[in-house]
Amino acid sequence: MPRRNKTRIDPREIEDFEDDPQADYEDPKTRGPKTLVRKDEAEGTAVAGMVVGIWAKGCEVVVEGELLDCVFSPAVKLDDENDLAVGDRVQIRREPGRNVVTSIEERSTLLSRPDPLLKHRERVIAANIDLVVHVASVIEPPLRAALVDRFLIAIQRGGAAPLVVVNKIDLAPADLREDLLSPLEPCRQIGIPILLLSTKTGEGLEELRQRLLGRTSVFAGHSGVGKSSIIRALKPEVTIRVGGISAKRGTGRHTTTRVTLYELGSETRVIDTPGIREFGLWQVDPGELRFYFPEFEPFAVKCRFNDCLHIEEPDCAIKPEVEREAISPERYASYVKIVEELRGASD
Repeated sequence: MPRRNKTRIDPREIEDFEDDPQADYEDPKTRGPKTLVRKDEAEGTAVAGMVVGIWAKGCEVVVEGELLDCVFSPAVKLDDENDLAVGDRVQIRREPGRNVVTSIEERSTLLSRPDPLLKHRERVIAANIDLVVHVASVIEPPLRAALVDRFLIAIQRGGAAPLVVVNKIDLAPADLREDLLSPLEPCRQIGIPILLLSTKTGEGLEELRQRLLGRTSVFAGHSGVGKSSIIRALKPEVTIRVGGISAKRGTGRHTTTRVTLYELGSETRVIDTPGIREFGLWQVDPGELRFYFPEFEPFAVKCRFNDCLHIEEPDCAIKPEVEREAISPERYASYVKIVEELRGASD
């Protein structure tokens, strides 16, 4: 586990995402991979590395298993629109007494959201990830299916694979487990893998280990669902401060205060992120949202209008299917709420 110099932590990395006025930003005009900067033409041989931590004037990069503190070359233009994220692949040049980041490579995938305070800016949570593990729970805190829906949309847009992990499943009484998990059944029906897990009993832990093997994954989810506890269970020698549940709010006290990458061995990497309470969607147009609900597709071809939003339009083929529950009423309600929010944001 790399050492972290806490005196260098950028204020951008502190505490909850929605309380953070600054962020890791990408180009707001694109949501896919792009080259952020040109390569430095200064003398010296560049070597490839991965960003595992970010601070005010530089970053921590792993190069062939070695952790290096790095500063940025003048050729690397970082600002509110072109910023760095954990998981970014970079080229660095070793110089006497320092290591210099000379370029940032194209991103293959990402997980991002709008900055909670600066809505016109994108915050890239993690880059170049194979798998996004959305961690939820059913008891402490309770399951929020609508939050799961939002993450699934962001995951599709970013290009990584999804996995929903329901942690703390040991807290669910056996006779209530099916009812508590029923809000996730529509996700299972559209092919989203769902894994039940308990770090206390070990249920699901080995299956999760196999799903993560050889991949770079990011753990994200509501505050207090136990993301850091899962990482510690996967590799006990990792030192992570783990907090309890706030009795007043029924949510976990924040224990991860910055985005951090952990090496678990066998080319397996996990990026841990601070818990969130709300999750916005970056540059999703109300008219395209329907395409992120694949259960609509078999019926939408029967709608009268090709651009039907499935809300107010006449002769919509989706609404009757919702009424007869061929389409989950809960998922549909989540869809309608997001459309209304997107419409309001565009006004």
